[in-house]
Amino acid sequence: MTGKIIDQETHEPIPGVTVASGQQGTSTLADGSFELVTTDAPDSLELRCVGYCTRKIGVGPGNVVMATLAPATTTMHEVVVTASRDMQTRGEVAMAIDKVSAADLNDAKPTLLAEMMNKVPGVATLNYNNEQHGMSIRQPMGTSPYFLYLEDGIPLRPMGVFNHNAMIEMNLLAISGIEVVKGPASSFYGPEAVGGAINFITHRPTAMPTARVGLQFDNFGYRRVQYSAGAMPLKKLGFFVLMISFALLPTSFVFAHHGVDWDCKDIKGHPERAE
Repeated sequence: MTGKIIDQETHEPIPGVTVASGQQGTSTLADGSFELVTTDAPDSLELRCVGYCTRKIGVGPGNVVMATLAPATTTMHEVVVTASRDMQTRGEVAMAIDKVSAADLNDAKPTLLAEMMNKVPGVATLNYNNEQHGMSIRQPMGTSPYFLYLEDGIPLRPMGVFNHNAMIEMNLLAISGIEVVKGPASSFYGPEAVGGAINFITHRPTAMPTARVGLQFDNFGYRRVQYSAGAMPLKKLGFFVLMISFALLPTSFVFAHHGVDWDCKDIKGHPERAE
């Protein structure tokens, strides 16, 4: 019996799922696929994986199984990869790590990465509107290079390069999760992680062809259309593509302050003195 197990929310393949039937079992590979050899044709399979709800499904003889697993709702034992570069639960990690999940990103619909970073307890991020940002993880706010920014475990900037605008390198809509190490992580990532590390985890190719379309707008003139698609046409070849079209339209208003009239027509909200 063969099949594939995918994430119910992201449609990404789930590696390491235990697929059991009675006393016999196997695990899924990196692409979520499995092959279970049994003496008798099973009528059901039990699917178990750390960070997901255990599920029992019915199967028929000779069927190719395509099943989904829902992420577990508990927050006490979330699965993280940043601490050791391997999947493990937060309870097994000897450091403070917080995680922003794909569900959190979908619910918040952020327009800036700083909006999601500020949802992590102990973390404060200021957006300076000039490609730079101020970061604070359990220490005073500043632009000192105390934090390391990573994409899927790989540093966004080479060592020693000015990095308090490193988040501009990230595409917000390509992120499926964020993991924040709150405290020194130099033993894993070198001296630039002396104050902590932020790992942006990107989307993986989806196990089944998937397409998404989204539209965001507000009363200040912000408009964004986004669409993405992913698939794995071959067993070891997959893709995830993302396209964005957006526009920031200026708003205009006039107000008086201390007898001086200001005409504000700046996209970023900065006042411009009217002549």
